[in-house]
Amino acid sequence: MKPKTTKKQLTQKYLLFIIISISLFYLMSCQKEPSRTTSVKIVYTDIIPDTIVVTIGTTPIYNLDLDKDGVYDFTFKCTYGRTQCRPTGGYGFKIYIEVEPADNSFNEILNVVYPALPDTVPAALDTLNEIGSVSGEWLSSPSQLLRYENSCCCDRGDYFFDNNDKYLGLKLVKGGQAFYGWARLNGKIGWDGTPLLLKDYAYNSSPNEFILAGQTK
Repeated sequence: MKPKTTKKQLTQKYLLFIIISISLFYLMSCQKEPSRTTSVKIVYTDIIPDTIVVTIGTTPIYNLDLDKDGVYDFTFKCTYGRTQCRPTGGYGFKIYIEVEPADNSFNEILNVVYPALPDTVPAALDTLNEIGSVSGEWLSSPSQLLRYENSCCCDRGDYFFDNNDKYLGLKLVKGGQAFYGWARLNGKIGWDGTPLLLKDYAYNSSPNEFILAGQTK
């Protein structure tokens, strides 16, 4: 005569069956779950030593090849112009330090636009500021890093950078696609001759994807 199965034994069997079923379901789910990888690929360039981009009193031109394909993408330059001195009727001078997209390119610079002024000034970004399609005003026109004016009676300067690091937001357009990047600048570019330094730069090689200012990987 077979021994009777107790209620307690049945409960234990059912519990074991449920545990095994849940374990198998979990293992199958893990196997089906695709591996998640990011498409972000940051191409970073550290400049050693820091490069003097431009300084007052000279007229150098520095060309930046953001993606290092042998084609210049952005240009830093210093330009001079005359300005009339109102009190004396003579002439003083203006100095502009600008960054602009390279000739024959569709590249752009992230700007702060002042509606009351005809000038455009690039946005001075802090670390981890997002640089992408919705970050602000993207312009293909030259952007003034510094405007200095000597009008015979007085001096006036407008600074974009001080001694702290700031980042330029850059958009590289290739094959109809946008690649976002940054360039880190340092230096108080005044009429005292202190140079503007380019320290490093990077861009996101995944098209139309944002990058954070200072992001290197």
